[in-house]
Amino acid sequence: MKVHELFEKRSNPEMNPKQSLVDFLEPYKNRDDIYVHFTDIKKVGVNPKSQFFTPSGVYSYPLDIAWSKYDKLTKVPFAGNKKFVYILKQTKPVFEFSDYSSSKWEKDKSKLISLFKNKKFKINEDSEDWYEFSIYASHNMIDPEDFNPDSLSIQSLITIAEATRKLKTHSAKLWNTTKLISANGRPDPNPNIWNKVLRDIGYGAVSDRRGKGIIHSNEPIQTLFLTPDAYKIVDVLERFK
Repeated sequence: MKVHELFEKRSNPEMNPKQSLVDFLEPYKNRDDIYVHFTDIKKVGVNPKSQFFTPSGVYSYPLDIAWSKYDKLTKVPFAGNKKFVYILKQTKPVFEFSDYSSSKWEKDKSKLISLFKNKKFKINEDSEDWYEFSIYASHNMIDPEDFNPDSLSIQSLITIAEATRKLKTHSAKLWNTTKLISANGRPDPNPNIWNKVLRDIGYGAVSDRRGKGIIHSNEPIQTLFLTPDAYKIVDVLERFK
């Protein structure tokens, strides 16, 4: 159903009495293919002008996990005060980062090397990543002169990303590498480039259902849809009229 049709349906109070958030979500609470997206606008989609330094996309909570973790989604860590609540259903596989293995990283690393084999990257010398890598290099007998911050191969950038990742998981290697690719010398990553890199190596949606904080440490349990064909809108609740 299209968004405008959902709003037209819900504008009829006789057919659709006012619902609480809990009542709205409860029928779907046990489904592992349902996600909840909070927003202040009457649409769901990728914001190309995002002010956040994370991959652009549609961020949501996996309902079956968040239902118990965040008190029936009444106490989510971010965006819970937004006007519109959308129920989304995945239409394509969502990759679970908790299942990300060393062999999966090797495959993704090969894809990144192939994709960027002829490109040189930069890393901001004032960044935390470069500072941490300098310390790592000194402790691991790596010659910093082999890593020119103004001209790095994709292999060198991957080495830096692996050494400076915040979480010691294989999925964090992917996340930090794609972050540095999208930053390419800038102080912060470019959300749209980050989104594209992930899509270029085969991801349409990723999830952190076990709350490792891979996508973002402040919202450890969440799902990120990178493309609009990875989900469909099931229903919408308008609050605070």
